[in-house]
Amino acid sequence: KDLAGGSPILETVMETVDKCQEAVVLVSPQSVNSQWVLVEIGAFLGQHKRVTQVLNHVDHTAIAPIQGVRAIELDQAQVADFVKQLTRRVLDHGTIKPNKQSRLAKE
Repeated sequence: KDLAGGSPILETVMETVDKCQEAVVLVSPQSVNSQWVLVEIGAFLGQHKRVTQVLNHVDHTAIAPIQGVRAIELDQAQVADFVKQLTRRVLDHGTIKPNKQSRLAKE
C-alpha cells in the first residue's frame, strides 16, 4: 500500500495486519536489512498469524524472528505449490466468493 507523505506508518501497518490472515514475506538481500520488514513480521507473529518466508538468494536464518518458520525457495515448483496451498486457505476462510475461485484451488 502506498502511503501519502505524513501518514502514520506504524498505525497503517498495524491496521493492515489486523485485516490480514497471514503474511508472505519475500526475504531478499535487501529486505533482511529493512526495519519495516521486521516490524511487519513482528506484528503478524504478535497476533499469532501465519508468516511464510519466500527466500530469494538468502538463507532461512537471515531474519531472526522467523528462523524457525518453514521457508520456501523462490523457484517455480515450490512457489506454485505454495500458491495452491494459500488459495485453499483463502477459500476455506471465505475471503473469496465461490464464483471467483482460482483454478489452482480445484487442482
